[in-house]
Amino acid sequence: MERTVNRYLANDRYIERNGSLYPSDALTEHMAKICIGAQTPFVWKKTAIRLAISKEVVSLSVLITDRGNDPLRKVSAQLIRVELAMWEQLLLQPNAPLCNSELASRSRIMKSTLTTLLDAAMNHSLFIANIDIEDERVTRWTLNPHHVRNRYIRSLLRGDSGFKAS
Repeated sequence: MERTVNRYLANDRYIERNGSLYPSDALTEHMAKICIGAQTPFVWKKTAIRLAISKEVVSLSVLITDRGNDPLRKVSAQLIRVELAMWEQLLLQPNAPLCNSELASRSRIMKSTLTTLLDAAMNHSLFIANIDIEDERVTRWTLNPHHVRNRYIRSLLRGDSGFKAS
């Protein structure tokens, strides 16, 4: 964990002062560019006051995102966007799984790239492919409720503190 925090410091992503980490100007500018590119609303004020994040909080967030021994823990950001679209759909409309074109649109991923990502996710049983009952040419995707990654996220959403990976 300490190595991860030190890597962020060494890459000029954070500045350490009195045991707290502060995002560097370069990191703040980089995040603003990402928000602009993703058309995500944001507010950025250049002031002397910055948000302080303790090393413990950074360490905890790394543990949460690392997810232990999950073989998909270091997946591409594109697959994470697909997962988030599926979780959003599950939370908003649990009985209306998304098809490929809907997933591509919501994730802002080209369909050809989506196919590759879905194949990788299927190899790890992360998602379940279902043939649409009204149109057999359409595949609708759901999250595999038995996959450890999905059980973990569901436990976080429910606020369960005693999640067991096995």
